Amino acid sequence: MPAAATPAMVSAALSALVERHETLRSTFHQAADGTAYQVVHSTQPVALLEVPALDAAAEITAVSAELKRVAFDLAEDGLIRAALVLVDGRPAHLLVATHHVVVDGWSWGVLRREFDALVRAAIAGTAPDLPPVPWQPLDQAELERSAQGQRANAAALAYWERQFAVLPDRVLPGTEDDPSGQHLAVLRSPALATALIWLSAHHRVVDSTLVLAALGAVLGMVTGRDRSIVMTMSNNRMTGRARNLVACHAQYTVVNLDLRGDPSFAELIDRAGAAVLVAYRYGHYDFAAMKARERAVAERRGIVFSQPAGLNFKRYVDQTPARADPGPVPLLSTVDSQLEVLPVGGSCARGVVLLSVRPAQDTAELELLADGAAMPPKDLANLVRAMESLLLAGMADPALRLSDLATQCDVHPSPRGPDWALVDHCWVHLTEVSTALRGCPGVTAAFATVDGDSLVAYVAVDGAPPAADALREHALRAATAGLAVIAPHRYVLCRTAPADQHDPAAWQRVETLASE
Repeated sequence: MPAAATPAMVSAALSALVERHETLRSTFHQAADGTAYQVVHSTQPVALLEVPALDAAAEITAVSAELKRVAFDLAEDGLIRAALVLVDGRPAHLLVATHHVVVDGWSWGVLRREFDALVRAAIAGTAPDLPPVPWQPLDQAELERSAQGQRANAAALAYWERQFAVLPDRVLPGTEDDPSGQHLAVLRSPALATALIWLSAHHRVVDSTLVLAALGAVLGMVTGRDRSIVMTMSNNRMTGRARNLVACHAQYTVVNLDLRGDPSFAELIDRAGAAVLVAYRYGHYDFAAMKARERAVAERRGIVFSQPAGLNFKRYVDQTPARADPGPVPLLSTVDSQLEVLPVGGSCARGVVLLSVRPAQDTAELELLADGAAMPPKDLANLVRAMESLLLAGMADPALRLSDLATQCDVHPSPRGPDWALVDHCWVHLTEVSTALRGCPGVTAAFATVDGDSLVAYVAVDGAPPAADALREHALRAATAGLAVIAPHRYVLCRTAPADQHDPAAWQRVETLASE
């Protein structure tokens, strides 16, 4: 708090914020038919707890825990609560808790700026220089119901459907042989902090785009895929009227990074920048309708989707690249970089990879989370190191090709045996597919193989042949269990199994009952 602030000024500033932003004086309810709706109240008092403190740091920890301890009642409570820590009777620190349904990360930036302006105006004895709020959540809801809003939603859903058509079933197929649970690799790198600032100015992109390009590139190197699809957040404040909207307006979007043609580092950054802009354009949509499209495409492809790789940038303030020439390439060393791998418990055996970034002027911090079943801890450490190496090498020589960067970063596709195949953008364990199909009633033997771009299953049956839907169901059940399985595109039903059940040619010679 500014030194001259008083508790009354703080309380008045909070009340003014609630008056300015409808979402802070809303409650949320459910109709008899299950429909949710929002009620905006004319006023909503903010309970400001004043806490005298001798040790401000200790009191902040205790008060923060207390603010978070009691859950919000969305239908009854004001969805904002605050505590003011007083040192020597003067406001020193303000802690504010809200429910995420009313405030997202972007909103915090708006509220902090406006709160600061209100308090400083009160100290100066002047009126705050804050324009009226041009756009409120109910204005947004009306727009979404309009013909214009429905057209935008349809375009966004079509974008998601195109991504689902090429999305792999999981980020990393995994080895399924490491039960150690989730691990977090944490890299703290002064060199990377400098590199992000320089590269951002040189390539005219925000630093989150640089990190996304590096994550997508190393995932492509590890998986051998020619595209990486990374999930990130869009704040959806692309229009002037929505720029200062306080609401939970951000949504996930997916960035499809094309790695084909062995691009140079400079081309990789250009592709990432373009892909991010497209993803943000379609980052606002009807979530339930998007999930329905996901289910339909997954069913059509015979896949159970895990979530794509995720990128979370831990920064709630707007950032734009410097427009001045960044000067010569700085000489950087990773000697001061620190890396540790921490077990965090739990499991995400479907192969989830989540990267969190905490950018700073002096040290950039990358936190990469993955499950041991998807990536052993030592490989996880190599992956986060490779992101640092890729950005530093690309800064020194933007003409380096992706294949050169893979060699410099010492990242290559994970070794897989002959019973693995890349089919429909998914790494499939053919032995697991065969095992899954053998569990179907009436099946005595099964063998999965690849024919061109298709996954084909030869199935020997006893008695009446099972329907293709039953075979498909068994394959999808195995995929749900975390195995590298997708449903075959075609089933060949056979009277008997050949003597050598691992020979595709032998299966082709046995008597066929049906092919569907």
